[in-house]
Amino acid sequence: AWLSRDASGMVASLAATARLAPRLDGDCRRWRFLGDVCVDAALVIELATPHAPRSMFVPMLCAASVLKALCGVLAGGANAAVSAHWAASSADFAEVQAKGAAVGTLSGLLGLGLSLAGAGLASRGNLGGVKTAWAAFGALTALHV
Repeated sequence: AWLSRDASGMVASLAATARLAPRLDGDCRRWRFLGDVCVDAALVIELATPHAPRSMFVPMLCAASVLKALCGVLAGGANAAVSAHWAASSADFAEVQAKGAAVGTLSGLLGLGLSLAGAGLASRGNLGGVKTAWAAFGALTALHV
């Protein structure tokens, strides 16, 4: 299962790069938004996996992996275009890239802290459950997009 998931993501990343890389510089906001939609769709698939028939487990994991790989190509290309633009007007490219990565790491760390706090609150009260998880995911996805 995990080999199929990883391989499908790697192949999708290579295929998306070959097909889309020349176009990513043109309208980077649209490509970045599409990447965000892809990762959100991948998360929906992953959240739905436990509720699907067992025979759908591997195909759903592979589909989510493909969408995450597509997000990586789209967001990475769009971010590179934005970094190049900022570097031309202010700092050098490496500095802009490094600071962009730091912002991504900081937002991930903040998300991790918030998820731990939310899990703690859910475990203390009667907030746990599938409906609560889907509601929280929906609200956070709306904020993300």
